[in-house]
Amino acid sequence: GKEKQAMINLFFEGETEYNRDNKLQLEALLEVLNIDIIEKLREEMSGIYGGGMNGSVLKRPYEHYTVQATLPCGPENVEKLTTALLGIITNAQEKGILQKDLDKVKETWKKQYRTEMQSNDYWLDNLSNAFINNSNPEDILDYEKRVDALTVQDLQNAAKKFLDQKN
Repeated sequence: GKEKQAMINLFFEGETEYNRDNKLQLEALLEVLNIDIIEKLREEMSGIYGGGMNGSVLKRPYEHYTVQATLPCGPENVEKLTTALLGIITNAQEKGILQKDLDKVKETWKKQYRTEMQSNDYWLDNLSNAFINNSNPEDILDYEKRVDALTVQDLQNAAKKFLDQKN
């Protein structure tokens, strides 16, 4: 614990419509970007041990999104890792993401969903949220169909929408 440490934090936020598509597309995008972050920044560059991106589309206090990238690293790596992270984001915006990465995320999500569907806590959380957000509780049942419908184009559009580097 005596070595110098640094923390890279990037934030993106803005107004957006609170809906199921925006939420799912942002979540999928961040999962795929985290795959890239692990492969490039941790495995190829040996620059980080952990960290990644997370975010959400929120309804309250107003409809908006927030995204945060957090990368702990050594101070000597801040500049090159920040540049590499922005490169990953730019690549997702301009070239899109890899189908194999999206397929990994889809498969993982569907397995988790099937397991969670057997949990009373999952049902309670989702039914409570449907009531609080005044949404259709039957939406719980079409999750796999919505995940299957995600495309690499959806995620490229989400990258442009939610990760504007001027913001």
